[in-house]
Amino acid sequence: MALNTIQVTLGSAKTPISATSLVVRQVTFQNNAAAIMRVGDTNVSTTVGHVLEPVTAPAQANSITWGELTSYCIDLKDVYAIGTNTQKLDVTFID
Repeated sequence: MALNTIQVTLGSAKTPISATSLVVRQVTFQNNAAAIMRVGDTNVSTTVGHVLEPVTAPAQANSITWGELTSYCIDLKDVYAIGTNTQKLDVTFID
């Protein structure tokens, strides 16, 4: 198991966290942008998914952690984010 950090740049539509299979036991998503974004499965949209507030609102929930999973893992190719084109999402995970 290792701790890893990647930064995902959102596109103009929902963006997969990983283009290839990347199975993790725990993952934290943190909004590194000045606008709201959402994280979820293939159904994520501007109205569906976990809301990550802008990094400029430190009193708000601008991060979420999923895990620590022992018998089931999350494949980051099945997780998507949506927001404004070119927004940055920081992803820290244990694989």
